[in-house]
Amino acid sequence: MPDSGYYEKIPRPESIAHFEKVISDHKMVMMLDKVEKQVYFVLRRGKPAIKVFLTNIYIVSTTDVFEITSSHDGITCIVTMSMWNSYSSDAKEYAKESGLKYVRDDDSIKNPFDAPPVIVNYFYHEEVKKSAKKGK
Repeated sequence: MPDSGYYEKIPRPESIAHFEKVISDHKMVMMLDKVEKQVYFVLRRGKPAIKVFLTNIYIVSTTDVFEITSSHDGITCIVTMSMWNSYSSDAKEYAKESGLKYVRDDDSIKNPFDAPPVIVNYFYHEEVKKSAKKGK
């Protein structure tokens, strides 16, 4: 059954479950708490906590970055949840000017203590590898 665009900005349930599992299982994570529908608080061992916004926006725009950071206080990481998702060059520049950096394929948990917030294009390495093997 088609989703009628429901998952245009909201990550699919399986993407959210994958994020929760990977982050919860990470050795640097002490606690993962779902604060809102798309917002998570991550308490890290020996580092500042981060506040993550999950999205499924195909191409993250300047407006998207502004809306996300304006409507959710304290967001330090924007995660777009598909290997097909990307960002506009304007969004990258705006994020940089706003103290957010765009990182592709990043593990923000390992960032230095005082590292600036990030926008992450979150890849599913295990799933990509599995599907690539099926194609052979």
